[in-house]
Amino acid sequence: MNIAGMIDHTLLKADATQAEITKITEEAKKYEFASVCVNPTWVSYCAEQLADTNVKVCTVIGFPLGAATSTVKAFEAKDAIANGAAEVDMVINIGALKDRNDELVLNDIQAVVDAATPEDVALMRKTVGENIGVKASGGVRSKEDMDRMIEAGATRIGASSGVKIMEGGQSSSSY
Repeated sequence: MNIAGMIDHTLLKADATQAEITKITEEAKKYEFASVCVNPTWVSYCAEQLADTNVKVCTVIGFPLGAATSTVKAFEAKDAIANGAAEVDMVINIGALKDRNDELVLNDIQAVVDAATPEDVALMRKTVGENIGVKASGGVRSKEDMDRMIEAGATRIGASSGVKIMEGGQSSSSY
């Protein structure tokens, strides 16, 4: 099993510099990670850096709070896709979820899904089939952590510790 192909090499710190972003793209190329996951401001830069590779660019909409309106999240998703994001994660409205306002949560998710073009949605559906994959993100800092997540059913790992995982170490980093 190619475990590197299950990792989204992630750097979502608000103060990430271009040098740090370049470093994670280089690491992603070296290890052939599934993607780099960066804030939307870095999507076009990463798309350029990874253009001749199989490494995708992923971004997170509504990060870190999920409290933006659905309209803003939809615009953010459209912009990210236009800038080269091949994958889009999103943070749902956690307050609405806690309130059990399922309609608001569903509409929030639907707004982001609708922001992608039909061709992108068709490609995603064709790629994953009728089942949706599961991404474990947050707290995966070692190969052992990753193995537990895969055993639990994860098909993708979001980790800022991808290099440490590949080298058999453990990281204490976050985001």
